[in-house]
Amino acid sequence: MSKDDPSLARMVESTSEQLRQRYLNKEELSISGHGFEGLPLGSSIEQAHAIFGKPSKITKYSDDIYHIYDGFKLVFQDEVLGIIFLEGRIPAVTDRGIREGATHKQLESAYGEPSSQYPSDKKYASSGWWSYDQHGILFNISGGCVSGFDIWGPKS
Repeated sequence: MSKDDPSLARMVESTSEQLRQRYLNKEELSISGHGFEGLPLGSSIEQAHAIFGKPSKITKYSDDIYHIYDGFKLVFQDEVLGIIFLEGRIPAVTDRGIREGATHKQLESAYGEPSSQYPSDKKYASSGWWSYDQHGILFNISGGCVSGFDIWGPKS
């Protein structure tokens, strides 16, 4: 989906004010491998700013532009939202009910075996990450629990 797709623009516009209010009120936000509930991957910089306001910092790394907010980063590739990093300070729940603090067992119950993980041996996985490529989400693990989410879109 490109940033110029009219259906994407309508979808973002119809939910952006609701998402903005929930974000400002620090309410729990729904996320999936496709993005925030009202800001899907593929959105434009302008659409993101309409919801979250201007970022506190903008950094360029290689060809990617990072828009840094309190608790999350939006990564734009060719001016299109390509990756979202949630760092645990934003209450969020995945489309399968996983929240910050979920255990390995809850993660496996909701998503099954990860596509990849670090460290590779689960008995040492009290910190690291579990990646679910088919769902487009990487779960950051700290102290044996989910501590953040990286969203980049499902891969087959």
